[in-house]
Amino acid sequence: MDKELIVKTSRFNLLLMYGVGGGIIVCLSYLLWGLYEEGSNGFGFFCVILGLFILGGLYMIVNAYIVKDDYICVNQKGISVDAHNSDFIPKRCMFSYRWSELSTYVLDVVGYKSMSHSCLELYDKNENLIQKVKFQSLLGAEMNRFDAYVPEAFLCKPAYDYLRYGRTTFFSRSDNSKTLLFLGLFFLLGAIAFFVLFIKIADDSLVAELCMPGIFFIYGLVYIYGGVVTKKDRLIFEKKGLTIDLHTTSLFRHKHKVLPFDSFYYYNVSLTSSQCELQFLDQDKNEIFSCDCTNLTNTRYLDWMLKWRLSK
Repeated sequence: MDKELIVKTSRFNLLLMYGVGGGIIVCLSYLLWGLYEEGSNGFGFFCVILGLFILGGLYMIVNAYIVKDDYICVNQKGISVDAHNSDFIPKRCMFSYRWSELSTYVLDVVGYKSMSHSCLELYDKNENLIQKVKFQSLLGAEMNRFDAYVPEAFLCKPAYDYLRYGRTTFFSRSDNSKTLLFLGLFFLLGAIAFFVLFIKIADDSLVAELCMPGIFFIYGLVYIYGGVVTKKDRLIFEKKGLTIDLHTTSLFRHKHKVLPFDSFYYYNVSLTSSQCELQFLDQDKNEIFSCDCTNLTNTRYLDWMLKWRLSK
């Protein structure tokens, strides 16, 4: 019997989304009702701000219900998918292929504890892209085991691109930028809400009124800055070497480096489910350059490609 991998929407993730979404709705609705009963000044403003968060909680519940039966089935014969993508309004994707109908595939997956963000590309026998799906994030983290269930004869697309064009680019993850921008907006709205609330309840202390709103405001600006500048992050793999142009995940400092293949003797790729660190060393194993590639697509293939190129 062929080994088989079935990835379904995680029941833990579903319960988490139901619980968090329901908690947000109940708590904020209770808070709004209390403000209404007290006839609080600025009730209309709080109604708008808290109402947005209540809608967010409702969205979490509805989204979880929509994707609850998603699954991906992979074995040595082929792949079958009945799952939703990561759009704001999830779109259902249904398809099935035997490996004999395909030339190659690419799987980009980053896992955060029980959740995983994955994008699958499938190419037909004429090397044309026929499916590209960014799956919803409530799927189980088992997508990290995908490669083990695919026939070993398959190539990864980044290597194929390099062989054909002499160049492969690992781009910035669009979902990462969107998440940072969302967090930035969330903290800015939180700063406004706290400022208005503290103006009403603080004891005429300017420090008390500005401390919490100020912290939220700074976080909001940092996340928005990160969401903007990381959009153009990339690592370019060419015949002569690497061009690295990206930002760090902390404070989003810019790092740029051109590394010919003969400029380093050793390298390390530290790859986990939620992080990818790339390090280059000289002949004495002193560090030449290091960078965090977590924000880049297809980092699971970095080690494979570097080994392949340096063996030439």
